[in-house]
Amino acid sequence: MNYDSLINAQFWEATKKSLAKYQAWDKTAAMTLLYTGEEVTARASILASINAIVVEYTGGEATGTVQVTEDSIILCAPALTPVYTIDITAAAYDTITELVAYIEGLADWSCTKSAGMVGTELSKNLAIVAAQSCKGSAYTCVTDRCLFVEAPNDTGDVNVGPGGKIFLRATAYDTLAELVAFLNGLDDYTCTLGSQANGTDLSTGLANVAAASILTALNF
Repeated sequence: MNYDSLINAQFWEATKKSLAKYQAWDKTAAMTLLYTGEEVTARASILASINAIVVEYTGGEATGTVQVTEDSIILCAPALTPVYTIDITAAAYDTITELVAYIEGLADWSCTKSAGMVGTELSKNLAIVAAQSCKGSAYTCVTDRCLFVEAPNDTGDVNVGPGGKIFLRATAYDTLAELVAFLNGLDDYTCTLGSQANGTDLSTGLANVAAASILTALNF
């Protein structure tokens, strides 16, 4: 083996070791969740979004749009011409049930709650979205990324959050340390931070996880 070949071989070996270390870290759990309660089944998932409300403009204008911002829903008719700006942090509209009822009561507008919502979810957990057409066919607004916990299966655990949901962009849970502390403080749950995870990392960085049992510890 000549000198150049030896150097290249050594470099490749060093690269493989570094890659292995990176991959091992990358696969380390950010957090681990275990259900310790009395239900015979329990599971959890990380969902990118959940269908929340269905909005449609039914009036005489040719176009209509709906937009979600950090703190409001903007209803426009014609498109991009606001007729209603609803403060979704206001007490009168800060739950999905209240918001749906208000929009449904407006002339020329229709709104229904999606099946995945119980209604007590906070309206501010709707995902931000630019103006979307809602004339001719309804537009479905979705929620932010969330952790969904069921105990038993198919029944959201209301002790975790409305309908079993924790919205990961919410200020109270938006870092891993806060999320882990909240879950670990609940009766019937044990939650720990991963050994190589940083508690200041954003909870929204958790990868999607299909529903899986938490009767044994589940890594996220």
